[in-house]
Amino acid sequence: MAFEEPAGEAGSSGAQPSGPPTFEAAMDALSADAVLWEGVGESLAWTSEVTAGLTLESKAFSFMGSDTAQSYEEARLLVQTILLQGSATTQDAAHTLRIVRETYEGADEAAKARLEGTWDWE
Repeated sequence: MAFEEPAGEAGSSGAQPSGPPTFEAAMDALSADAVLWEGVGESLAWTSEVTAGLTLESKAFSFMGSDTAQSYEEARLLVQTILLQGSATTQDAAHTLRIVRETYEGADEAAKARLEGTWDWE
């Protein structure tokens, strides 16, 4: 299955921009990715909360025995834990992307200050 660009990403003509992205475009991409990963983390956290509510009393498995009830609960708890870990990991990724953006912006501003008067930055 081939990867397809989302509609509208390539522009109205469908042509891809040539050359490397501008500094501003790269910074905007870091912010957009951070928002995306933060949204994924929130969705995983919500799903983990929903999964926490899927507990069943052991009598619901009376026709299959207590081993089945125990297996269900272990599986449910495992899914809930993995979802919560995924949420934390994606939230950390979003936070890291924001730190990367701040670091690059700070380094860019520091370089501009050091070179002030050497080049016109506008």
